[in-house]
Amino acid sequence: MLADNQPALDLLFAGDRFDVILCDLMMPKTTGMDIYAALSGSLPQLIQPLVFVTGGAVTPARRKFLEDVPNLRVEKPFSADKIRTLVRELLFDSQRQVAVDQA
Repeated sequence: MLADNQPALDLLFAGDRFDVILCDLMMPKTTGMDIYAALSGSLPQLIQPLVFVTGGAVTPARRKFLEDVPNLRVEKPFSADKIRTLVRELLFDSQRQVAVDQA
């Protein structure tokens, strides 16, 4: 995981695409809200794969943000099995949506 959003945003703005993006809500140099805002303005199609990771120490502004965005979230601590299950479900839902769109 990165502590700064710029390397991740550089990859996304350069055209790299990911099926799932785990994004910590609170990092030392940035927030998941900052990443969400940067993507929603320029790459809104990348908003859906964002999954926010949070430790529960949420300010009122962050709590409101999590209430307002439809993205999934994972509470810390979590197990590797939980992340694997989440990714499988997201990939399955994504593949199902592609099949519906192509029908």
